[in-house]
Amino acid sequence: MASAAAHVNNVIIEEREIQKCYWKEHSVDLTLEAMMLDSKASDLDKEERPEVLSLLPPYDGKSVVELGAGIGRFTGELAQKAGQLIALDFIEDVIRKNEKMNGHYKNVKFMCADVMSPGLNISDESVDLIFSNWLLISQDDKDFQKFLDNVQYKCSGILRYERVFGPGYVSTGGFETTKEFVEKLELKPGQRVLDVGCGIGGGDFYMAENFDVEVVGIDLSVNMISLALERATGLKCSVEFEVADCTKKTYPHNSFDVIYSRDTILHIQDKPALFKSFFKWLKPGGKVLISDYCKSTRTPSIEFSNYIKQRGYDLHDVEAYGQMLKDAGFEDVIAEDRTDLFIAVLQRELDVVEKEKDEFISDFSKGPRSDRSLRTGSRFRSESGSRIWDQGPGFEFGLDPSTGWGQGRVEGWGHDQFWVGVGAGVGARRENSLTEDLVAFPEVELPLKDLDFIIITCFSFLFLFSIVILCFFNSDSTIMAAVDNAKVLEQEREIQKNYWMEHSADLTVEAMMLDSKASDLDKEERPEVLSLLPPYEGKSVIELGAGIGRFTGELAQKAGHLLAMDFIESAIKKNEEINGHYKNVEFRCADVTSPDLDIPEGSVDLIFSNWLLMYLSDEEVENLAERMVKWLKVGGFIFFRESCFHQSGDSKRKYNPTHYREPRFYTKIFKECQTTDGSGNSFELSLVGCKCIGAYVRNKKNQNQICWTWQKVSSQDDRGFQQFLDTVQYKCTGILRYERVFGSGYVSTGGIETTKEFVAKLDLKPGQRVLDVGCGIGGGDFYMAETFDVEVVGIDLSVNMISLALERAIGLNCSVEFEVADCTTKTYPDNSFDVIYSRDTILHIQDKPSLFKSFFKWLKPGGTVLISDYCKSSGTPTSEFASYIKQRGYDLHDVEEYGQMLSNAGFKEVIAEDRTEQFLQVLQRELDVLEKEKDEFINDFSEEDYNDIVNGWKAKLIRSSSGEQTWGLFIAKKNKE
Repeated sequence: MASAAAHVNNVIIEEREIQKCYWKEHSVDLTLEAMMLDSKASDLDKEERPEVLSLLPPYDGKSVVELGAGIGRFTGELAQKAGQLIALDFIEDVIRKNEKMNGHYKNVKFMCADVMSPGLNISDESVDLIFSNWLLISQDDKDFQKFLDNVQYKCSGILRYERVFGPGYVSTGGFETTKEFVEKLELKPGQRVLDVGCGIGGGDFYMAENFDVEVVGIDLSVNMISLALERATGLKCSVEFEVADCTKKTYPHNSFDVIYSRDTILHIQDKPALFKSFFKWLKPGGKVLISDYCKSTRTPSIEFSNYIKQRGYDLHDVEAYGQMLKDAGFEDVIAEDRTDLFIAVLQRELDVVEKEKDEFISDFSKGPRSDRSLRTGSRFRSESGSRIWDQGPGFEFGLDPSTGWGQGRVEGWGHDQFWVGVGAGVGARRENSLTEDLVAFPEVELPLKDLDFIIITCFSFLFLFSIVILCFFNSDSTIMAAVDNAKVLEQEREIQKNYWMEHSADLTVEAMMLDSKASDLDKEERPEVLSLLPPYEGKSVIELGAGIGRFTGELAQKAGHLLAMDFIESAIKKNEEINGHYKNVEFRCADVTSPDLDIPEGSVDLIFSNWLLMYLSDEEVENLAERMVKWLKVGGFIFFRESCFHQSGDSKRKYNPTHYREPRFYTKIFKECQTTDGSGNSFELSLVGCKCIGAYVRNKKNQNQICWTWQKVSSQDDRGFQQFLDTVQYKCTGILRYERVFGSGYVSTGGIETTKEFVAKLDLKPGQRVLDVGCGIGGGDFYMAETFDVEVVGIDLSVNMISLALERAIGLNCSVEFEVADCTTKTYPDNSFDVIYSRDTILHIQDKPSLFKSFFKWLKPGGTVLISDYCKSSGTPTSEFASYIKQRGYDLHDVEEYGQMLSNAGFKEVIAEDRTEQFLQVLQRELDVLEKEKDEFINDFSEEDYNDIVNGWKAKLIRSSSGEQTWGLFIAKKNKE
């Protein structure tokens, strides 16, 4: 044993030297990329750092130690709240850079020291928070051993359950019942599923792999999630796991298409509150599926009562369980007693266990350790008399029965390799999963009695990795090698080039659009895309990603000069072959990301691309956006169209490197783009329009084809009302607050209740077209499209509203298209719509008569307009109400006058109703619910948000009760010709 200890000590000394040399090499640049060992560090840091800081417990005015502080990525933010901060790193150049950046914080002490050094002097019990990011911190041996023993016991229990239920499963019936229940969900590609009590992930992997859905699995058990992460190794499916308490966890409203839970909620005491959360988290039309232990309606026996109490269960009869779901707001509730199935499954499982008794005892008995091994799934083998446990990432331990000593190996996950071991001593061989080269470490014999202890040590480290507590780590013994940024980008371009060379073999429109119905789609979609472009007659145009020239010929007919560019040579040659007769077109084979691409600054009027940015990395998109702004003349435009969220074409692909992003990614990148000319003038992009491609909505019920139009403007220019809406009245948090009050998907008075009442007056017929002016986040549009099979176009001036509406549309199979547009400047052909619908929006419009004349033109003969809106009483408003109207920028009229404006625009059969009494009733109900759910609201938002909403509602009640503010409902017809 003395020999073993000496070996371990030598290994530790060598390890520190290796790590120091490694970090000295990678700290030469002292950049964010060097510290994070990632070419995309800047982008990752913007999102990851706030997230990490948000996970910290309160430390305002407290004593904080930051271990492995580096160049100070977190130091400055920690210093802003901490009372005293020690920032510590073992690379001197790094901590000096940190001090240079953050030395102005007088509460920070910068220290160059190794956390492993016995000379590191930090007083006992003097620190409130120890923070580290990518540094492994050991606990006190005694406490750590106690923790591991606790984890070990629980892990072995999980593995026993898995042995009974089948690989990957710890709930009744395993794969058999999972398959049966999941079929009831009718999952569609791209949908999001929340699995509450996910266990070790078997059901999640099944759903993600078979239905191409995204699954979030949460479980309160650290060990369950540790094993789930292990099982995920090597699987190519969209499943993420988190250790979380479902009773405290929060998600934004309308986050999931399905919530799924198997034999878990029996542990939850307050089921009604949980089911209300489920209701909020589900999208409109979403489903919840739960299997759970229940009890009969009769009084339980003493034995069963004791069992329930001992287990801490909260059981209800099946009918009561179903009623709780109804009370939470769910409709179409099915509550089935499946006890017969439960008994049949239990019996089958028991038969298998009894049949495999000896094998089970061999794997799990509490006999002498020399006869024990661990096993998961079905992988178990013997080698030279040694029992081997080999599963997932590969923990392998062999022992010599004659001596009772053994050796072990741990393979890391994917590209990461790590070796962990705590105890008398460990012998390890680290196997690099990429190169298969063996890296020799000094071998030390290990007593068999520590075998389970070391396995569970590995689990505990998985736990640290998975729940992202205060310690983010790379293993002390191996850290992933840094990859040069240029090499990563080069690999990205090579992957994309190979992908498109494969799909350009035929050089057909089907190959370019990656869709078997491309020819039909193209006839409808191409004219639509071209119609969305700003005027470019006689102007300088660049077409990026021109391909075989689907748009090139049409652009050439109007442009003064057109540069058509693509990085696939065969594609651009085919384009030239088709469109070479246009003498104003220059064809160029070039990569838009190449630094050698030379386009003079301020030389272009319009930059056009169709399906380009989705084939660039995040960093490449950001870089290209900056370059495009420079290429543009002041007043010039950028138009681009991308596939968002998920694949749209039906072509089969061996692999797919496309980046299907959320629309808000592109909006954010281009909105934040700024450039300066040689005279120091600053320029940025102003959003002109953003919308779904209607052809895809109509033909594929797909809202994920989205285009943007931006204009280069001076940074000093006024962004106008749209900026006010998105930064003041309708910030994302503000919208979500309104939705919380009005109900899922709604931001106007009465939510679904008034929507149903008012829409019923429209007498909608399948196939009719509806324009929703001020559509908000789309709840009313989805209701009309799904219930009446109509086509809805929703427009709103707020980018935030439309972004949320597009997210809500994921997975819905209905014909709704959304567009960021100003209804006062937007134009549609005459006779385009059967119905124009607007809820509490036109109060923002100053020139209502002109808008109503547009409505009249856009409506088909016999069409209907329905408007609800804020109004005022006749006469002069009080100074307080006048001040409120001015501050909000409203234009209010009395109900009669409002109706008259519709008549003046040409409408007939005008109905102008004062609905203030209904408004007051709705306001009061909404306020009552708010006050009843105060704690929950504050937990989801803040006390300030709660007070803002409550005070706003009370103020509306006072203004409306006094008769100053009124609410009108207006319905009018356009005569049939």
